[in-house]
Amino acid sequence: MMWIITALLSAVFSGASSLLAKKGVKKTDPLAETTILTAVILLLSWLAAFLTGELSSLPQILSLNRLSLIFMGLSGAATSLCWIYYYKALSIGAVHNVMAIEKSNIAVTILIAIFFFQETDYLWEKLLGVVILCLGLYFLIQKGKSLQASESKTFYRWAFLSAAFAALNTVFSKMALSGLPSNLGTAINMLVALVVTILWVFMNRRQAAFHNLPKNELPYIIAAGVANSACWLCYYHAVKYGILSVVIPLNKMSIPFTALWSYLVYKENIPGKKALGLTLITAGMIDIAIWI
Repeated sequence: MMWIITALLSAVFSGASSLLAKKGVKKTDPLAETTILTAVILLLSWLAAFLTGELSSLPQILSLNRLSLIFMGLSGAATSLCWIYYYKALSIGAVHNVMAIEKSNIAVTILIAIFFFQETDYLWEKLLGVVILCLGLYFLIQKGKSLQASESKTFYRWAFLSAAFAALNTVFSKMALSGLPSNLGTAINMLVALVVTILWVFMNRRQAAFHNLPKNELPYIIAAGVANSACWLCYYHAVKYGILSVVIPLNKMSIPFTALWSYLVYKENIPGKKALGLTLITAGMIDIAIWI
């Protein structure tokens, strides 16, 4: 049951990464931040693959498990696009708003895990949790007075795009990790993600985003990358060895964790409806996760 611990740890590191990233996007271009974060995770994930001895299996995987590599490549591309849109949304929206919408992929991904991967044990209990979770998301992403004065409504578009690619990433990753060690899978994912991100930079002629990076924000971005590395290494371990329909809600416990800390650290107001939404999301995820 080590995968339960790594799934919960991924939630803690995910929340920490979001808070640190928010600190780093006040003046830093979101695309530059995404590229730096991906580079940090790439370095640390390959280091983890080397230290655990998984790197030595790469030649055999290249010759025998090409389908797994293709799925991990697709997962890496989805990861890159997810982050590009996520940090774009985070640069203009409140942390708890962006985090909630990006995590709206939870319900879709859990349903895919239940029906596509045949995780049908305790089916009705899990479906009840999905309903509670969706109700919580409804309250959490309500537009209107809950938006802060400085917050643009355009963040909704970017956050929902991020959610769509996050769902694709999880599905492709589960399919790929059946033939890959988890740390090496993370490393390959991040390699593809970095390539896609760099291509995005050049295709959109955004090289200027890397000029004059604020030196006072760079340490927060690197720290977010370190936290994100730990999140991905733990998450892929849980995805490989665990029950996906349980791993996902455990990982997404980062939502209430991030909302609490965004209130304590950034003083971001959480109105009554959003507080109710967070409570329902937490209850729904617990309901799904306890049926192991």
